[in-house]
Amino acid sequence: MFRGGPSLAASLLAAADLLAARGGSGSEFTLDCAHAAAVFSLERLIRQDGEPITAWVELSGQYTTRDGGFVQLHCNFPHHAAGIAHRLGVLLARAAFEVAIAQWDAVDLETALIEAGMVGAAYRTLEQWGASCPRSNSRGSVRVAGQHSPPLSDRSRA
Repeated sequence: MFRGGPSLAASLLAAADLLAARGGSGSEFTLDCAHAAAVFSLERLIRQDGEPITAWVELSGQYTTRDGGFVQLHCNFPHHAAGIAHRLGVLLARAAFEVAIAQWDAVDLETALIEAGMVGAAYRTLEQWGASCPRSNSRGSVRVAGQHSPPLSDRSRA
């Protein structure tokens, strides 16, 4: 499963709410998972002088949580890395982050980081987003384009 899809779907639903609040109606959005997956992995596709670029520092990225979930941390700015390390009570080292994060449930850690002004997000399925966001089904709808979408290479010719 493409893990970025639920967060994009939630963003589309929020856009539908905003459109409705501004008097719009009949909003339907399509989330194309192939395009979204490409955007979420763009740092692996871009080259500079023929070499891959480094988009993330060592502490940024995905971590596994106690409940079997995942969190995505953004530590590219020194104050973000320091703030997350402080909240976790560990040194600025990937191994220390991994051990500390493994003691948290994904959503609980996300909440703690947000409350501390840090950048971290728990991964959710579409069903989890729907359950955790009461307004998610109140306006518009999101259609997820999946297996029936042509590959990116075929679309570039369309």
